[in-house]
Amino acid sequence: MHTISTVLRGNARQGQYPLVTHWSHPGGDSFVEKILVESEDISAQRIDIDGIASAVCRFYGAHDEELRGRSHRSSRLRAKAAGIALETEGCTLTELAEVTGRDITTLSCAVRKLHARAGKDSGLADEYRMIKGNLREPARS
Repeated sequence: MHTISTVLRGNARQGQYPLVTHWSHPGGDSFVEKILVESEDISAQRIDIDGIASAVCRFYGAHDEELRGRSHRSSRLRAKAAGIALETEGCTLTELAEVTGRDITTLSCAVRKLHARAGKDSGLADEYRMIKGNLREPARS
């Protein structure tokens, strides 16, 4: 009997990721189907860049327009949004750059500085975790 982990480990060594259809599980086919349906539901719940921007603004009591501002506060908001975007599947700094009107390099530099400060400041690291915990999925139509 093959398990998911042994099949994936074997294929990872070979650099291949085929569709796994040839293994069985003690829970039977219904178990496998249930897991596949749940994984599709999870992947459908993606956070988009607007959701990240809104979560950061909500946390700090800022308006969304502040992300495009030129103040020090705006810069800190963008840095936090950029850091979260980098850690969120499907989000990129390119998207955030479009939303904020800033260059990708500027956002990347801000993230490096933020991570350096978060390593020394536990309060900042806690804020970062709380914002990430409050992310909402985009509205579905």
